[in-house]
Amino acid sequence: MSRPDCVTRLEKGLFRLNVWVQPGAKKNAFCGLHQGHLKIKIQAPPLEGRANKEVVAFLARHLGIKRSRVRVESGQKTRKKSILINIDNEPDWAGITW
Repeated sequence: MSRPDCVTRLEKGLFRLNVWVQPGAKKNAFCGLHQGHLKIKIQAPPLEGRANKEVVAFLARHLGIKRSRVRVESGQKTRKKSILINIDNEPDWAGITW
């Protein structure tokens, strides 16, 4: 699968992923595209950065990398977030349900 529109390659091994987060969901899940962003439902509430931490852990787990290689670049207090992913090889974007 080619790289989706919500993903930008910044440089070798560094990608920006635009996500739309829905906190307080029943389960963590990818929910396709929403307004040009990858929609992710997260169980954690949007309090004290808990949802952000869970988004990072959820993405790292699905990409098979350490949490330290995924970070919220912008949107710490909004649903629309920009996530930086530092990974050696291009991820298998097909492994994520769009």
